Amino acid sequence: MAGSTDFKLSDQMAAICREGKRRGLWIHAGRVNTPDRIDHMLGLGFVDSIDGSAFDKFRDTHLPWALKQLSTTPDEVTAAPLQGLLDLPLASAARSSRAALSAGDVR
Repeated sequence: MAGSTDFKLSDQMAAICREGKRRGLWIHAGRVNTPDRIDHMLGLGFVDSIDGSAFDKFRDTHLPWALKQLSTTPDEVTAAPLQGLLDLPLASAARSSRAALSAGDVR
C-alpha cells in the first residue's frame, strides 16, 4: 500500500487491499513507524508485512518497543511474518547498501 498517510488509512485503500488479498497478493504497508500505525495495520486483518525507516535509523529506540508490541499481538493476527522484516541482518544489509551508494560503489 502506498500514497499519502490519509489515503493509506482510508476505507478506499482498505477495499483495494482486501481485493488484492482475495486475489492472493501479499499486502505490505510501508512507513509504519508508530505504535498506533502498527495497531491500525495489524487491525485491518489483511496486512502481511510492515516496515518503517525508524527501525533502521533509530534501532535502539524503536526496535525494542516494536518487537514487544508485535509479540503481544492477538493470535488471530500473526506477527511472525512482520518480525522477519525487523531482523537485524536485513537492517544491516540496508545500511550496507546505502553506504555503498554514498561511497560511489555502484556495481
